[in-house]
Order: sequence, then C-alpha cells, then structure tokens
Amino acid sequence: MADVVSALTGGDVPVEQRRARVAEMMCLHESLVDAAMAYYADHTSEIDNEIAAQEEAAERHQALWERQQTLLAQ
Repeated sequence: MADVVSALTGGDVPVEQRRARVAEMMCLHESLVDAAMAYYADHTSEIDNEIAAQEEAAERHQALWERQQTLLAQ
C-alpha cells in the first residue's frame, strides 16, 4: 500500500500519467491503484508513518552496507 502511494505522490511523471504508470510498474490493475489512493485518503497519517518508517529502514540498511564496504576495503 505504502509503495503504491509513494509512487503516486512523487516523482517526475506528470500527474495525469501517474496512475497508469504506477499500475504498469507494479503489475497492478488500475482499479487497485485507485483503491490504494482511496485508502490513503481515509488513512493518510497511518500511511505517511509507514512510508517514513520504510524510508528510515532503507537509510539504516544503506548505512550498514556502506560500513561493510569500508571494512571489506581494509
């Protein structure tokens, strides 16, 4: 859910093309993209918190990978 919302609400794809683009990229029917946005409209803070948590986890994993690469290079 959060991945669909993140893809829809950001990026460089023009707004009018995002729905079809996200459906294509994620192999979803456009009705599922619409359902995700409807859910997001009703649960915005919950989904925003989930997106923030995913971004923080990605940053932690990136930092860990970078530390590992530094150790391997020694």
